[in-house]
Amino acid sequence: MAPAVLRKAQIRAKSAPQVMTALRSLVLNIFRLSDAANIAAAIRNAGWRPNGALELLGPNPPL
Repeated sequence: MAPAVLRKAQIRAKSAPQVMTALRSLVLNIFRLSDAANIAAAIRNAGWRPNGALELLGPNPPL
């Protein structure tokens, strides 16, 4: 299995639910600050263009 693929059982382990919630909140707030008219569309767009999502963080996002 690829390391980036998380199963539901893995997400439920230990403090992962709190971490996933914090990451989701962070992403939603980044979209709100970028004046996204439609959050759902912004999430779909970021899924298709991951580099475009990094551009929201600034000219030189940390990788």
